[in-house]
Amino acid sequence: MKPEISLSAPPTPSHWASVLGAPQSPVNDPNSILAWVELDLDAEMRFEKSLLCLIPTGLFWSDGKRSEFWSIISGAHLSHGDHAGVGHLKLESESSLLRLWHFTLAVNPQVLRLQSSFRQLIKGDLAGKEPEASEYDKQVCPVCLSPKPANSDSCPTCDPEEDAPPSTWTLFKLWRFARPYKKQLLLGFVLTLLSTGATLIPPYLTMPLMDHVLIPYEKGNPIADSVNPHLPPGQTLDDWIHQAESANFNVLAGQLSVNLAESTYRGAQALNYPTINLVGTSGYNTSNGTPNNYTPSNTNVYNNTVALQMTIPLVSGGYSSSVIRQNAALVDVAKANYDNYRRTAAQNTRAAFTGFYGGLASVKAYEAAERSTTSALESSKLGFQVGTLINIDVLKALDSLINTRSLLQQARYNTILNAIKLKAHAAALTDEDLIAINALLR
Repeated sequence: MKPEISLSAPPTPSHWASVLGAPQSPVNDPNSILAWVELDLDAEMRFEKSLLCLIPTGLFWSDGKRSEFWSIISGAHLSHGDHAGVGHLKLESESSLLRLWHFTLAVNPQVLRLQSSFRQLIKGDLAGKEPEASEYDKQVCPVCLSPKPANSDSCPTCDPEEDAPPSTWTLFKLWRFARPYKKQLLLGFVLTLLSTGATLIPPYLTMPLMDHVLIPYEKGNPIADSVNPHLPPGQTLDDWIHQAESANFNVLAGQLSVNLAESTYRGAQALNYPTINLVGTSGYNTSNGTPNNYTPSNTNVYNNTVALQMTIPLVSGGYSSSVIRQNAALVDVAKANYDNYRRTAAQNTRAAFTGFYGGLASVKAYEAAERSTTSALESSKLGFQVGTLINIDVLKALDSLINTRSLLQQARYNTILNAIKLKAHAAALTDEDLIAINALLR
């Protein structure tokens, strides 16, 4: 359905009805409006709505707070322009600038319509008769104000069903413009064929490398025939966690730290108790007289004592109690570290256990994916040979196979590493395990 071209202005927005119906408004009848535009910028280039209307007697402008009116005078005209996405509309007389409005280009079609109607009104074409369609009205849709295609009265926005694709025969109309450049076009066409043929060479060079080197090498030399390091049978996750909590080296070191801290604490408590010590001394002293005596006499003195010594702590200035509190706090620290070692060992054991058995499932899945991508690569090579596929398809299949093999080897290594971690956390890793795992690798 084609929209009817209306030479009168479309209805103004309803929120301007109070402004147009005000007593000071020169608009007596809304149907007398010849053209209008809702401007979106003020004089200071700020976003603010205002209404500019063209009526048979002149121009009326209002922003809802202020209103202005300019009567039609001889020599008046509207000048339109834009710069950097901002348009301007000037109302000028023969000697001065009467008013300047700014707007964004979103309302530019309405501004052009108002300018065209103002020009006809100044010439007297709209006085006392029905206005005629301007060139602008013929180039835009009167309903949505969208540009219409050349030599067409239908609007692609309002009538999308009539927007048929152009015929391919219209391309032959370009031949008269391309005829002077036919030699250059022929040369470009030949170069395009040569470049397309050159892209077919790399697959023929890489296919022997894949057939005779890469694929046989990978098939004959697997990285790991088996990733199972022979874990003890019958052990569940709870069995591994119990073993790690009781035999892990960090847990054992934490238990020894707790025992040492408790012994030190008991020794500190003895500072407040009386102590009895058995004390024994033995002494021997020899004297040869004085320097003035020429006939000194030898004197031998023996001193041997045995005694019981009792110490009763009466006042220590708070030293004993401070030492006891310090050692009690150290006992709490050692117990907290011991509990942390047990929880850490259990967590690491659980992660290694799930990682190991999850890795086994991942290895089986990637092995199946490797067989699938290998079959896809063989099918792509066969399709390339018979001409149903191009070299890009073969390269994509090869890239998929290489990525799958990379993920497979990574899964195998992660599974082996989780098995080593599982036994290490449970203090069950031996030299025989490392030798057996080393035999799986190359």
